[in-house]
Amino acid sequence: MRYAIYYTPGQDEKLARIAANWLGRDPFGAATRPVEAVGDLSAAEVAFHTASARRYGFHATLKAPFRLAPNETEASLRAALDAFAEATPPVVIPRLVVGQIDGFFALVPETRFAPLNDFAGEVVRAFD
Repeated sequence: MRYAIYYTPGQDEKLARIAANWLGRDPFGAATRPVEAVGDLSAAEVAFHTASARRYGFHATLKAPFRLAPNETEASLRAALDAFAEATPPVVIPRLVVGQIDGFFALVPETRFAPLNDFAGEVVRAFD
């Protein structure tokens, strides 16, 4: 089995609700619904451009899919993740903009943000 570590805003946070409406998918209940037109884009165009993202829901990948080491279990991964989250201070990104990462539209920092890069490195070190 493969695992991944993702971040998503809480179910009741404004960003989560807006993203769920835009994508046509509620990641917390996994319910899908038809997308709506946005600005000059028809509903069909929005559906086309959000098809890949709709499959996964609105999230940020912290650790891409991986397999557990032979001596690890899902329970030990959960415990390690809980300990990491408890010990790691939050990273607050000052301003997000729409950008592209590997062909996907994404919310990214407006400028290079060293604390986020440091956090990403810590995630890799802790879970590799």
